[in-house]
Parts: sequence; C-alpha cells; structure tokens
Amino acid sequence: MIRHMSVNIAGLLRNTGKKSMKGFFTKEDGNPCSDQEARIYIAECQNKGWKLIPMSDKCEGFDPFGSGCPGHETENELIVIAENDPDDEKAKMAMKKLREQFDSTYGWCNDCDGLVCKEKDCCKNTSF
Repeated sequence: MIRHMSVNIAGLLRNTGKKSMKGFFTKEDGNPCSDQEARIYIAECQNKGWKLIPMSDKCEGFDPFGSGCPGHETENELIVIAENDPDDEKAKMAMKKLREQFDSTYGWCNDCDGLVCKEKDCCKNTSF
C-alpha cells in the first residue's frame, strides 16, 4: 500500500514560526515560492478548512480535512486481489484499476488457470 505524505498545517506553522518558508512549496512553473507566497497559500488552505496539505499532486482521493491520503494499492497488490479474491466484484475492480492505472492490456489468462498478466506476457500471446 502506498501512502502519500502530507504536512499538518498547524504543526508547520508552530515549528517554523517566523522562520522563512521560502522553497517549502513550488509554483506551477516549477520555481520555489517565496516566504510570502508560501504563507498566502497556507492561509488560503486554512480558509478552506484544511488541516493537511498534500505533498504530492498525484494523490487521488486526498482528504485535506483530516485523514489525508486514503492509501493506494500497488500493481502487485492489485494482481493478487484480481487472481485470488473470492469476491468476483472485488477481483473485477482490481482488474479495472490495473488496466486504468498500469497497463490497459491486463487480463486473466484462461490457459494459465486465470493468472493475471499483460497481453504481451500471456503464454498464448493472445488478446483477452
């Protein structure tokens, strides 16, 4: 399970105090924020009621109000679920995530007792 990092706003403000926050965040153009820009961003987040700021823009489902990253299954974890979960709906959902997040050619190989593989790695090298 992957969990993306976040920073607690209250803790950040408490620990930095009046020290410069230059470079804590980056702008969309990739340049570091100035101390003033960082503090404005933090104030905007607080005004929205956020408790946490994500440290990655790649975290789907991030909850800034308290719980942060919901956790994300890795490719290998999804393969295990798709191959072994007795609940067909969970197995299908794992396959859907594999196709959407990793490789659209994932499928179950019927000649290999339903093992999950990519089309190019299938023992028959056939489409699923």
